[in-house]
Amino acid sequence: VYKEEALQGLMLTVPGAVFNREFFRNDLQRVKEKYQKDGYVMARVEDVSVENGIVTVKIVEPRIGEIIIQGNKRTKTYVIERELKAKKGDLFNANILRHSLNKIQNMGFLDDVTVGFEPNEDPNLINIVLTVTEGKSGSVSFNLGYGSSSGWQGGAAYGEANLNGRAQKLAVGFE
Repeated sequence: VYKEEALQGLMLTVPGAVFNREFFRNDLQRVKEKYQKDGYVMARVEDVSVENGIVTVKIVEPRIGEIIIQGNKRTKTYVIERELKAKKGDLFNANILRHSLNKIQNMGFLDDVTVGFEPNEDPNLINIVLTVTEGKSGSVSFNLGYGSSSGWQGGAAYGEANLNGRAQKLAVGFE
């Protein structure tokens, strides 16, 4: 995500200085906070090694493995997938995932969308599991009125927000 120089700029530990374990621990915390602030909440320091006076820090930036969508009975899977900005192979970013979940929730015919994570065979990958609960997507309405000059009036309307599970809208009415 970041160039080495950008992360070194966050650190008080600099080449040529005496190594202080407490300062270095705080340096690593600042690096972690930078990742988290920018949405890379799964990034982690995997290893720190010191050899010949050179400190090497290995940071793992997990990528998205599989994206599993479950719970949808009527809605087609691709309808939900097209609202996801996060794709397989992308770096995991919680901000992008949160934005995508809001877009999915705002489609109007899902009652609930929850996200979970599963481990992958590759420890550098994270599988995302989206569980959706579908709500009612259709509506029927009737109206009846009386006017002194026009007499009785009435009408009916039918609306569907998820036609054939493809998130297409249909509305029909008459008076």
